[in-house]
This record gives sequence, C-alpha cells and structure tokens, in this order.
Amino acid sequence: MDSIYLATDDTGLQQQVQKIMSRNGYQITETANSAVKVVRDIRQRKFQLVILDYLLPGFNGLDIIDILSMEHVSIILVVNAWQTNFSELTRSGQVNSIAVKPIAENNLMPAVESALASSQEIRRLKSELDELKKKMEARKSIDKAKGILMKSLGISEEEAFRKIQKQSMNQSMSMKAVADAIINSYKFFK
Repeated sequence: MDSIYLATDDTGLQQQVQKIMSRNGYQITETANSAVKVVRDIRQRKFQLVILDYLLPGFNGLDIIDILSMEHVSIILVVNAWQTNFSELTRSGQVNSIAVKPIAENNLMPAVESALASSQEIRRLKSELDELKKKMEARKSIDKAKGILMKSLGISEEEAFRKIQKQSMNQSMSMKAVADAIINSYKFFK
C-alpha cells in the first residue's frame, strides 16, 4: 500500500483531499497541521508521497520543501494561486507537481499517480544502485586478493581467481568473503 502524507491546517482542504483519494482507492496514511510535525514525521518514517499545503504554519513553504527534498520524498505542493517561481520547483525536481486551490479530482489524481510512479522508480533505481555498489566493493576485494595471491604464490591472475572461486565453493562463502579473508590474513602476517 502506498504511504501518503497530507500536510495542511485547512480542515476543508484535508476533508476534500481525503474524499478524493478515498474515491480513487488511496488512503491518507497520516496527516499534520504544522511544519514542525511534518519534518519530524518525515524524518522518522518513510512516505512515498507528501501532499503539502504551501501555507502550512511553522516554516516558509520553500523551507519545508528544501528539508523534504533531502529526505527524497515525492511532493505535490498545494498553493492558493499560481506564481511563476513555482515552475522552478518542478523543473529542479524539488516537487513533483503543483496543485492550485480549489483542488479538483481531475487535477489531483494525475499528480498523485505521477508522483507515486516517480517514487516507485526512485526506489527501484536506488535498489539497483545499492546492488551495483555491493558488486563494485566485491570486485575491488577480489582484485586485491588476486594480486596478493599472484605475488605471494607466483601464479597467474586466472589461477588466483580460480583459487578464490574454489575456496568460495568449498567453504560455502561468497567470493568477497574469501577475498576479504585473504586480504586480512595478508595484513596480519605482513
């Protein structure tokens, strides 16, 4: 289920947004009526989408956006009237979209769908990036261990790789774990 946060002190807007979201199969997970609560909640829990009233008490709307953008959360900014400087917020990626009051279903739902899709894509890319970082670290360790084996045993790179691979299979360990053990042993006996 999508985790959606609504931040407004306007009870009419809150009821309207919740009604629209509910009609379209979404549920507001949590609400806040002050900027301080928003910042605290977003830092404690991860939400996929924040629907943020620009005039929320506690901070300037731009300050809240700056803080939330550090938390990598999708934002739909709700404003009283369009201003040209809002375009920069969407161009820079700080907010996914701008919704002008009064909020209507045909304006809010495309923004919600788009923001949630962006959130999913960001999570997928972050997961891929984390996996690639792990593979790079493993590759670095394996290359370093190969170098140690090549130097200390006078063997080729291919033979060193096969030794690490064979030890990995025999010990039911990852090649990175074997490589790290070789590196640590080399440091210890050096």
